[in-house]
Amino acid sequence: MPTTELGPEEPLQIAFSGIARILFAARLLTSEILEKQLRLFVVEAAFAGDWIPAPRDSKRAEIFSGYLGHRKAWQQFNERYGGIFLAEIAEWQSALLEVSIPVVATADSVGSQLNRLKDECHLTAEELAEKIDIDPRSVQRHLAGTSVPHARHLRAYEKEFSKLLNRKVVVNKTS
Repeated sequence: MPTTELGPEEPLQIAFSGIARILFAARLLTSEILEKQLRLFVVEAAFAGDWIPAPRDSKRAEIFSGYLGHRKAWQQFNERYGGIFLAEIAEWQSALLEVSIPVVATADSVGSQLNRLKDECHLTAEELAEKIDIDPRSVQRHLAGTSVPHARHLRAYEKEFSKLLNRKVVVNKTS
């Protein structure tokens, strides 16, 4: 482990959370990456950087199907730090759940939902029309509630608002 004022497991937890934060911000973090690959990546990097000394006779071998790693080093690591990333995994699982929950109320009309989302993104109707490649008059009718968007247009709205707001947006077709 590097010499620090932190406990021996804290640099690993900081690395784990830092990488998870970057992947989350880029909308690349998934439960599978979080629970499987990220732990392997951080710990193998720690072995490679001598943060966790690997036994000298530890050669890389297939420790999981299709994955090479230091078998003896992993055994020692799991004995000593088996649940090291549990709190970080729980924290990021919670963040993943938050962005996957539909965020638009079901009682509102499609037009009012679209207006609220447009305002939250600080867009004009014309800017929104350009971003989703729909005629500005159609967007204005959707926002005014005088016309209900086709399914493909609803998907375009949801995709653009999700991207701009960095969360999953679902527009409920209620009226």
